[in-house]
Amino acid sequence: MSTIPKTWSPSAIATELGMDRRKLGLILGRVEPIKQSGNRKEYLLVDVIEKLKKETGQVVNLEEARRRKLQAEAELTEIESAKAKGEAIAIDDVEHLMTNIITTAKSKLLSIPTKLSPLLSAETFLRRPPALRFITLPPRFC
Repeated sequence: MSTIPKTWSPSAIATELGMDRRKLGLILGRVEPIKQSGNRKEYLLVDVIEKLKKETGQVVNLEEARRRKLQAEAELTEIESAKAKGEAIAIDDVEHLMTNIITTAKSKLLSIPTKLSPLLSAETFLRRPPALRFITLPPRFC
């Protein structure tokens, strides 16, 4: 009883081997696909690795590629669990919150002169001698 070899899509091959999809696409253009339906092509991993070895001179270590993939998946799982526990927050959320805080603080600081001007003008009015309280002076003299 023989086993049927698994066919791989270009995206799956690029992910498994840790390669750029554009660079892999150049090599896959010279490899005969096993299955093709419309624009979707599937390849045998062995054929792709042989072509890579011939053209680039590099030996692709599948165990190394699988180890990198497992490590990346483990890191993603850790990030997702930290988000679920509330230990991590997305950068976009922090940017949004900080923007709101800073905008609110800025608007409150800019409103201080408007809120204080009536109070300060009344105070300077009361500091004038009683004879001058009803004489209006230009603002530069007050």
